[in-house]
Amino acid sequence: MTKSLQRVCVLIIGTCLFFLTSCDSKRVYEENIDIPSYIWNLDFKPTFNVTIEDTAQLYNIYVNVRHTTYYPNSNLWVLITTQFPDGNKIEKRVNLPLADKTGKWDGECLGDICDAQIQIQENAFFNQPGNYSFQLAQIMRTNNLPLVMSVGLRVEKVGEKKE
Repeated sequence: MTKSLQRVCVLIIGTCLFFLTSCDSKRVYEENIDIPSYIWNLDFKPTFNVTIEDTAQLYNIYVNVRHTTYYPNSNLWVLITTQFPDGNKIEKRVNLPLADKTGKWDGECLGDICDAQIQIQENAFFNQPGNYSFQLAQIMRTNNLPLVMSVGLRVEKVGEKKE
């Protein structure tokens, strides 16, 4: 490959990466954590630390789930523990639907891997600036939940609060 062709390839790749990362201007936070051996044990509780500086904004909060098409359930129950900057905590049980009533997987599937992003809160507001900690624990009826590859959290801005 000639040097000029290499430069063109690098320029194209760099431009694509720039546009891919700049297109997601609403995202405040997004992280996904792999589940060891794709078996989510009750004791494994991924934690996500989100720093919120702008308390005048409203936010949508999502849970990301990557699973295989062989996952044995159509949903996933999680216990989300949120710790606020002042140390207070709240817990909330949340049902994450992964398939419709016919068994068709929600989200984006490629081959035998599906990625679902489930909104768990719309127009949320954070009344304290600082670090929020979100812990996810699976609360299904099995100690070792198979074929969940990763879970994650996404927080995005949706607009300013109206007084």
